[in-house]
Amino acid sequence: MPAIDVRHPALPELFDQGTPNLPMLFGILEGNLTGRAVADDAEHPVVVAVQGGDGIAFISRTTSWAAFEAALTELRRDAIVGLVRPADAGGPGFGVARPFGIHLYRQLEA
Repeated sequence: MPAIDVRHPALPELFDQGTPNLPMLFGILEGNLTGRAVADDAEHPVVVAVQGGDGIAFISRTTSWAAFEAALTELRRDAIVGLVRPADAGGPGFGVARPFGIHLYRQLEA
């Protein structure tokens, strides 16, 4: 997944309004908070992962475990990732406002 500018105009539409901690996400997308983003396509993104300077990450709605895992893998190459997602999300296609947990991931050495 290539890096993409966090201020890319297509990114806000890829996240549901019920995404936990939405003000933080939009602070990153508006360039008011530090962060980085990776996407499936730098020109016309469909799946994107956004990570703030504090390590907290958001992955856009998707129904593909492969896309979800690719985004997460790309982020955790450089840092520990605290993923914001609903606590009862059974699959990658989440977006309804529910209680959420932060799941920590890091790359393990082989």
